[in-house]
Amino acid sequence: MRLKTIIVATACSALVFPAFGQDENATEDEATKRLTPVTVTAQKRAQSIQDVPISISAYDAAFIEDSGIANLTDVALYSPNFTITSSSQQTNSRITIRGVGSVGNAGIEPSVGVFIDGVYYPRPGSVIGNLIDLEAVEVLRGPQGTLFGRNTPMGALNVRTKDPSRDSLEAYGEFGLGSFDSIEAGGSLSGPLSDDVSMRISAKYTERGGFGDNLLTGDEVGAQDEFHVRGKLLFDMNEQFDLKITADYGEIESGGATVELLNGTESAAFLATLQALGGPEASQLLTADAFDHDIYQDHRDSLNDEQWGLAADASFEFATGHTLRSITSYREWEAKNFESAIRLPIQLLPRLSDYKTETISQEFQLVSPTDDTFEYVIGAFLYDESYTISQDFNLGSDFCIPVVAGLAGAAAGQGCAAGQ
Repeated sequence: MRLKTIIVATACSALVFPAFGQDENATEDEATKRLTPVTVTAQKRAQSIQDVPISISAYDAAFIEDSGIANLTDVALYSPNFTITSSSQQTNSRITIRGVGSVGNAGIEPSVGVFIDGVYYPRPGSVIGNLIDLEAVEVLRGPQGTLFGRNTPMGALNVRTKDPSRDSLEAYGEFGLGSFDSIEAGGSLSGPLSDDVSMRISAKYTERGGFGDNLLTGDEVGAQDEFHVRGKLLFDMNEQFDLKITADYGEIESGGATVELLNGTESAAFLATLQALGGPEASQLLTADAFDHDIYQDHRDSLNDEQWGLAADASFEFATGHTLRSITSYREWEAKNFESAIRLPIQLLPRLSDYKTETISQEFQLVSPTDDTFEYVIGAFLYDESYTISQDFNLGSDFCIPVVAGLAGAAAGQGCAAGQ
């Protein structure tokens, strides 16, 4: 939540008499907001949302700020038929529109494409973190392959971030405190560097403590740190040609999610086995409170997510009114997940996963002027992705303790005895 300064007037006259004018102004402001046209770029050109024959939910910068939208998960709270589902592994996040979408699996291409400043982001896990300095977000429902191309049979998310201000210096900052010892700080600085060059730099840092305690290790569970920064340079070469260079970097470090048993029952044999493994007690194994996230496990789950990218967006307007646009991008994203597969007070069958993607894309667009009888968009999209997934499973350091080896069978016991 944000900290705001509230000024309280003590004079009764100041409180009472201007009230009618304040209500009038508030009504006028609300009417102005309702009448303000909404501009979207769903068809690769700036248009009023009323002129676009697509099912769209569009949010401008003012709404995003007033609503406290920080990421795409927040956008889903305001968008009908748009859902983002996360699992214990962020890389397996799932985006659906109208209830349909690819299964949450890092090895499967998404069916809802995500585009930020015209650049395609191939994996849902890479866009779950905070999005900073937003200008607009558009949720496009239905197939978008004609204009957006790759992996958009169910729809697309078209995200635009703020460009540098050409005429004056602008600065913005925010700071907030919240539950679970949360801290949030961010801001942006924008303005001209010369007559033809302007810049914008934005950054945001968030820190959240754990939402539960590990009764076995004494550590917090679910803590997360996140940092994102973006820089833009805008070159106004002349009245017809401009070039925008963007660089961004982001990282997330998280303690991972927990798995607990809620309102279950356990047999005496099962509890006896747990006690032989070092616990937990029945009261620590089961909980009737869905908001109680204390655990008794060898829980060392973690996520280390890092990404960065470069993009060049060039636009040239011909004397005929046609606009030729080129978007070139290079991105890298890597996510490392450590997961405790068996939720027990021993280290058993842990899994280390490493997801790494490297993408290069090039898009050309030729957009006709809007005052012609026949309007059109011609484009070409080139894309190359190198994507690797590596997973390391091992038995765990406690596999050869007598109880586990006995449960695993004679062959496992013989292997442990032989030191294999």
